[in-house]
Amino acid sequence: MRVRTVIRSVVAVAAAAVLLSGCGASRQEVLDTFGLQLPSCETEDLRFTGSKLFGPEMTLSFTASKSCADKYLTDHGVELAYAADWPYGETIMDGKRVEHAKTPFPEDVMDDLGLKVEPGRTYRMYTTFTTPEKPTFDLLVDERGDRVSVYLVSVVLPD
Repeated sequence: MRVRTVIRSVVAVAAAAVLLSGCGASRQEVLDTFGLQLPSCETEDLRFTGSKLFGPEMTLSFTASKSCADKYLTDHGVELAYAADWPYGETIMDGKRVEHAKTPFPEDVMDDLGLKVEPGRTYRMYTTFTTPEKPTFDLLVDERGDRVSVYLVSVVLPD
């Protein structure tokens, strides 16, 4: 009985390792699938998750200088003047107030990104970040002085 338990545990750990590693896909392979390169300037707190297992998916976050982050975003089709503020303003549908999500991304994605939003703070949100492979990303930008944190989440898969 003990041998079966140990074998099941080893199999479970191996399966988890495959899932967490993107089924053997390296970071560069996932980035290539999305047609995306990392910023060419100096970054801090780089976080990346990606998988090709059940269809490509990816999250990426980093902190950089404002000029670096702005260039990276504009190089990917983001028009900086057209940000939406998050949290979004009040929404009324059919005469009823609609509650907004408490976070800009699902909780598991927030954990992957290392993102914690502060109550009362406003963030910039964009939905126009693209690459030559045609995926689309939602992204949240957190400006703190001359440092900017960028949080990208794939929402449309590459061609």
